Amino acid sequence: MPASSISIKDLIYQLPVEDKSALDAIIIKMEVEKNRVFSGPEMGSKKLYYVVDGLIRKFAILHNKEQTLEFYFSNEVNFPMLLQSQIPLETHLQTVIPSVLFAIRIDQFEQLKSERPAIAKLETVILESAYNQVANRMLMFQSMNATERYHFMLQNAPEMVKLIPLKYISSWLGINNASLSKIRAQLK
Repeated sequence: MPASSISIKDLIYQLPVEDKSALDAIIIKMEVEKNRVFSGPEMGSKKLYYVVDGLIRKFAILHNKEQTLEFYFSNEVNFPMLLQSQIPLETHLQTVIPSVLFAIRIDQFEQLKSERPAIAKLETVILESAYNQVANRMLMFQSMNATERYHFMLQNAPEMVKLIPLKYISSWLGINNASLSKIRAQLK
């Protein structure tokens, strides 16, 4: 959740009409079916994605194995440039369930914010949101064990957790499927 008291959606609604129209002109609405990889190095991942409705999984191939890095739920943003510009990690985005996304090409967004100060403010809120998502994940992994992280996930997104394949959850938690089964059995 952003540190800012205003959400991305609220800020967009508050933009002056001209700024909102300019932003609308570069937004691409995407309706993506379940389990589709829609962004990755070979596809050119130079877009910002906002999850209007759905669930997205961010993953990388590490040691010839998929590693789930993050989940993006409704009203969350994936800003690929954040904290990744110096790290040559090639990531992919995949829908876990059918999802509706807004996508904006980074170069078009950069141009727009240079012309319109209100859009630059929007970027600040987007960056705060993305930074907080990353910071919360880091804090969670440093202060909680796998059982506590899974319990936290259940408390904060119980309906979504039911939709995520267990192999993705165990990958995100950094444990194997057998360990996740034990955790789930203990929590019943």
